[in-house]
Amino acid sequence: MASPPPLQLQCGVKLVFLSEEQKKGSEDGSGHGSLQLSSSLSPNILVLHFHNGKEEAVMTLTDEYSTFHNALKRCRNHNTEHNTVSPYTKEPSELQYTQFYGCLSQQQNMLQDYIRTTTYHRAILQNHIDFNDKVVLDVGCGSGILSFFAVQAGARKVYAVESSPIAKYTEKLVISNNLSDKISVLCGKIEEVFLPEYVDVIISEPMGYMLFNERMVESYLYSKKWLKPNGMMFPAFSDIHLAPFSDEQLYMEHYSRANFWYQQCFYGVNLTSLRSAAVDEYFRQPIVDTFDMRILMARAVKYTVNFIDGKEEDLHRMEIPFVFHMVQSGLVHGLAIWFDVAFVGSLVTVWLSTAPTEPLTHWYQVRCLLQTPLFAKEGETLSGKVLLQANNRQSYDIQIMASVDQSGFKSGNILDLRNSFFRYA
Repeated sequence: MASPPPLQLQCGVKLVFLSEEQKKGSEDGSGHGSLQLSSSLSPNILVLHFHNGKEEAVMTLTDEYSTFHNALKRCRNHNTEHNTVSPYTKEPSELQYTQFYGCLSQQQNMLQDYIRTTTYHRAILQNHIDFNDKVVLDVGCGSGILSFFAVQAGARKVYAVESSPIAKYTEKLVISNNLSDKISVLCGKIEEVFLPEYVDVIISEPMGYMLFNERMVESYLYSKKWLKPNGMMFPAFSDIHLAPFSDEQLYMEHYSRANFWYQQCFYGVNLTSLRSAAVDEYFRQPIVDTFDMRILMARAVKYTVNFIDGKEEDLHRMEIPFVFHMVQSGLVHGLAIWFDVAFVGSLVTVWLSTAPTEPLTHWYQVRCLLQTPLFAKEGETLSGKVLLQANNRQSYDIQIMASVDQSGFKSGNILDLRNSFFRYA
């Protein structure tokens, strides 16, 4: 297929659309490059990214926006006519994710989390020298609240990136607050958009249940491609905490959820053959709720994720070993998990904690049950590991293996973090 004709813009930039053969040639080092478009909700601004295999350049066009946009749209429509599947087709999990966070009600739920919002506000404003006259990237900006905080701290420019439909409301807030010169909303995933410049600071709230659910942390790490050398990240790292717990009521409550399948005559149908499968399914659900610290049977162990030094691939498979020294005797029904994140600024370090000893947040805590409880005595050790394996449902499979070292008794479970049971409701 022949390439579309070159497009000459009045601002002096000539755009050449490459054919498939030319694209292959550019990969072979023939000197051709590729030009990509970044969506922008800001009027009359178009961000281009050029890459020729060796170097890359980013530029912003503010003239002839409509002419260029229409020409690009015609070219894109021409190319996609030959594709049976649109390149913009999203996986069901991704669609569900973007639709969920595209709702104002969900944004309100997060904004009204007083601990979450005030901690971010304090971390940014109390480290104002890290933001004053700086360029900032807000990854997964949602309502844009962190972008507004950055401007309040003196940021010269903020690029707010958001992939969900909430971006149109974010842009409306920016305009109504007269900050269009300070905040540019870029609609798209951070992996797909292009910025017109590198940034001094990256801010984000990428945490899901048990930190890793929704796999937004990976996008946060990916965004470092836009960070200047020695740039800063808010937050800088996170600590995951695990501890064994004893909760007979929770265990029996969870087990009894499958009793529905005990019925031998449900509208004339015997359901009992499915009860075992139902028990297995319910025990694969992590439990999102809160609890009293007194159910914990040993001091928690900690696993640290460093956002500044970490890589995306580090998060695809994580193995967390543990050795607990039991401080009380009883049945171990599972592991309780929570996380903290640290905002390390030039002036102060601010912590956001989801621990059961701290005021409750919308992340609550997560508990993972063992299918078969383990008995441990005070002074004995419980050892094993938690394996977190990323899956294509924007979440993780959790495998727990545990044993009481003195008795040799073992137990474990495999859970689906995506399919959590929200007990707090």
